[in-house]
Amino acid sequence: MVRIILLPLAVCIVTALFSHNGFAYQKGDILIRAGMAVIDPREESDSINMGGMDLGEVGVESQSVPIANVSYFVSDHLAFEVLLSKPPVFEIVGTTGLVKGVPIGDIEAYPLLVTVQYFFLTSHSVWQPYLGIGFNYVVAGDTDVNPDLAPYFGAESIGIEVEESWGLTLSAGLDFIVTDKLSISAQAYYADVEGKGSGTVIVGGQEFELDIFSQTGHAPVMYSLTLAYTF
Repeated sequence: MVRIILLPLAVCIVTALFSHNGFAYQKGDILIRAGMAVIDPREESDSINMGGMDLGEVGVESQSVPIANVSYFVSDHLAFEVLLSKPPVFEIVGTTGLVKGVPIGDIEAYPLLVTVQYFFLTSHSVWQPYLGIGFNYVVAGDTDVNPDLAPYFGAESIGIEVEESWGLTLSAGLDFIVTDKLSISAQAYYADVEGKGSGTVIVGGQEFELDIFSQTGHAPVMYSLTLAYTF
């Protein structure tokens, strides 16, 4: 009896979800997405040298943050997107050498991504894949150094600064249109971010300058899942 009831119900749900319904993105539409994203910096420093002593390398750990983006359709297939997120706070941890496993500190980032998106399929498809290209701008906010780090190296103080960055952004996404207003979206972003930074260490009254993240070996990637509403 349960199977007899559930089978038609399942058929109705599948038919409703995957039927040819004519819901559309059209010129002039504003699409607002909100959800969660995982940012993987994929960032490792060069080997850090202080006064001839090799300290090792440091890396930046991944973070999950809430995001929101707005897309404005200038045609049925072309949209401009602006993406903002809550400023993620990335943890810097030693990965090799003397600093391996040592918490170095935290860096707060303020990212802005602007892309042009192209939607490939007609407005009659409930699946809407798209690609995007644009730029990113990242400003470093507060940088907090682990207070136990200076005593660990016998230093009086340690400071870290990270420069702002401009770079290329590529994106790919897939929208599943549930109704004429609601859709579910999955996106992936590749951002060319140059995480250049420097450190200052004072030991015995002598100041040492350190290069941190002077060369970016990998660009950050971000994966997001959002719920979208069309105005």
